Amino acid sequence: MMKIADSFLQIFDKTKHHISSSSPEILWTIKEGSCDASIKKLHVKIGGLDFYAFDERLTKGMGHITNTRSTILEDKECDGIAFVEDLGKCRLIFCDLKSRFDSKKINHGFNQDLMSFLKMHMLLSICDGYELKDFDIDFIVACKCFEDDNKQDSFLHMLQSKQIADSDSFNTNVLTSLLTKGEKCVKIGDFPNMSNINIHPSIKDKKIKLRLLMSNNYNDDFVNYSI
Repeated sequence: MMKIADSFLQIFDKTKHHISSSSPEILWTIKEGSCDASIKKLHVKIGGLDFYAFDERLTKGMGHITNTRSTILEDKECDGIAFVEDLGKCRLIFCDLKSRFDSKKINHGFNQDLMSFLKMHMLLSICDGYELKDFDIDFIVACKCFEDDNKQDSFLHMLQSKQIADSDSFNTNVLTSLLTKGEKCVKIGDFPNMSNINIHPSIKDKKIKLRLLMSNNYNDDFVNYSI
C-alpha cells in the first residue's frame, strides 16, 4: 500500500491527513460536525496496521466533477476515509455518522459513503500503483443504538414484513441484514442509483462490505470500533 499512499499524498499534497505506521494501538477519531448531532464521534482502534486517515474535507466541494455535470453523481461526502493495510491486503474505509437508526438516515449515510468512494476512485485513478481490484472496500455507518430491545425488535419486525411484501427491495434487505448480522456484502451496482447506469464494469461489479455500528448505550454520544 505504501506505493499508492505515497503517490496519493504526493499528488494531493494539500490534503490534511493523519499517518500511523504499525504502532501497537492508534485511536482514529471521526467527528460529526453538526452541533445538534446525538452521535458526535466514532472511535476506531487500529492496532499494528499501517493507515492513512482523512476527514470529510478530502472529498468535499467537488461539485465541478459531480452534480455540476451530472444528474446521477452527487457532491456528498462521508465523515472519514482511511487507507488501511492489513496482512498485506489494502482496504479503503468510508465512514459516516448518523444520530439514530432511521431507515432514511442510514440509507443516506451509505449513499454518502458511495459518493465519497466514487470521488475517491477518480482521485486515485491518476496515482501510481492504484488498481481497484487490489482493494477491499468497507462502507460504515455508525449511529445511536435503539432505546431498548423492544423498539429494536419492533423495527426489525416491520422490516421483515416489508421483505415479505417486496423481496427485491435493496434497502429493506440491506437494513434487515445489518440489524441482524451487523454487515452485508453487496456490489456497487446493487445500489438503486447505480443499477441502471453504464458505469465501468470494474466499478459496478466491485464487491463491498456494508457495516452498521451502534453505540453500546442509548445515552452514549460516541461509537467504538476496532480493526
